[in-house]
Formats: sequence, structure tokens, C-alpha cells
Amino acid sequence: MAVKVKNVLNAVQARVHDNSTQTRGRMLSWFMDIVELLAIERSWYCLIKSTPVATTDGVLATINNYEQILSITDDSTYFLDTGDRLTLEEAFKVNAKGGSTPVGFTELDGVITLAPVPGDGQVSVTYKRGQQVYLDDDIDTIWPSNFKPLFVRTILTAFYEFDTDQRLIGSVALDSTIINILKRWDNQFQPMPKMSKYLRK
Repeated sequence: MAVKVKNVLNAVQARVHDNSTQTRGRMLSWFMDIVELLAIERSWYCLIKSTPVATTDGVLATINNYEQILSITDDSTYFLDTGDRLTLEEAFKVNAKGGSTPVGFTELDGVITLAPVPGDGQVSVTYKRGQQVYLDDDIDTIWPSNFKPLFVRTILTAFYEFDTDQRLIGSVALDSTIINILKRWDNQFQPMPKMSKYLRK
């Protein structure tokens, strides 16, 4: 089960007894503010996606709407994570040494290139999704249903603040108690660190 924007806004409007289109539009804006704040808060499990990606001359096929590359692996000979990201100068030096097993990658304007360049093939890429845009509809968001109380409570708070002082926008602040509960739930899905980087040589 996932959070649906329509269900969240319906729940809020039922509590504030304001069914105006103007208020609903404002609440949708607050919903999007919450999505943005959540993405800043941490790399939630639901924001992480893994997908197979083809490589040609070391360049990965385009990955749509990603914010950060977390890992790249071919599942047998190498595993790269955020610590293996290279500058262009570093990649040049790595490529100059030769070899076919990547030890890092560069990322420039959404183009991801492995270094040194392996043969053409396929890799598995894990990444943090980019900003999601939602409409007032019945379509599932990427947020699990246990996030619904956070959305409802935060929008309610923003509404009451707006209703009190009539500012152009209500302030959106995530409820720390609910956030901490969600973090504890999310921790069970977080990956373990890459052990080879922490083993004593």
C-alpha cells in the first residue's frame, strides 16, 4: 500500500471543514513541500531504486530522474559506490594506466562513465530518485502508507498557521516524533556498508 495524494487531501479537508478548490490547491503545494523536505532528510528506502543499465564504451545508458548514484556493480568483478566517484583528472590518470576492471566513475551532466573503460555489457545501478511531482489524483506515490500520518499532520499544521495569520504560504515543518518513528522503520531496509572498505589490511 502506498500514500495517495487524493486520500491525504481528502483526510485533511474533512478535518478542517474547508472544501474549497483554493484550499485544496494550497494543500497540494504543501504536499509537494513535504516530499522535498523528506528527500532532504535522508535517503529513505522508498527513494532508492536499483535497475540494470547497459554500458557502451564505459558510458552508462541514460538513467531518468535520479538525484545521486549510490552504487554500480556488474555483480561479479567490481562494486563501486559514492566514494569511488572520480574527478575528470583522476579518471584520465586511471585510464592511462589501462586495465578493464573499473575502479571508479565520473558523472558529468548526467553522463556516467566508468574508469578504466570495461567492455560493453550491463551493470546494476542503485540510485536515489530525483524529485517526484504529484497531482491531486488516485495514483500511488512512492511513499509507503505509514507515511500518511506525517503528510496529514504536517498539512493540517500548515493550514492552521495559514488560517491564523493569512500569510501567502503556510510554513511546513516535519513532525519530529513521527519522523523518528519512520526512521526506525526505515533503518531495517538500509544497506550495510561495503565491508572491504572497513576491513583492516
